[in-house]
Amino acid sequence: MSDLPINARKELYSFAYASAVAASLGVEVLHIKFDFDSVDCQFFSRRAQLGLQLKATSSDCIKEDSLVFNLPIKNYNDLRDPDRYVPTMLVVLHLPPLEDLWLQFNDQDLILKNSAYFFNLVGSPASTNTESQRLRIPLRQRFNRETVRALMNHISQHKRLP
Repeated sequence: MSDLPINARKELYSFAYASAVAASLGVEVLHIKFDFDSVDCQFFSRRAQLGLQLKATSSDCIKEDSLVFNLPIKNYNDLRDPDRYVPTMLVVLHLPPLEDLWLQFNDQDLILKNSAYFFNLVGSPASTNTESQRLRIPLRQRFNRETVRALMNHISQHKRLP
């Protein structure tokens, strides 16, 4: 039984996933209270900052080698802005269709199911859509410790996302 709507629960899972990745890297994570600028949280290290717009879906959206996701147009326009002070990208957590499978735990394991994928929208073309923009996020762009470490290293050297 849950009092929270399903989308609120998905949002909490996306924060938990991002927080686990940050903890595994030893970087600080700041959760933004009001997401007016399409930033839900930021990762901080001594040399780099990375903003994240977090989304989650339990839909059947894996098509061939991509995760297909409809991003609200406001988020799309905010994230494609090349003049942001903190480099910011989209992260979509793909959850199983059944909520009972999202989280599994026992005496040895705590498992948050499926994976998250990142997408850098900086420089993406303007859209004439009014509601959402369909994205095809390559499955090779998995949001995990190794890729985030590489992204943070790149940001520390170049002050932008690759």
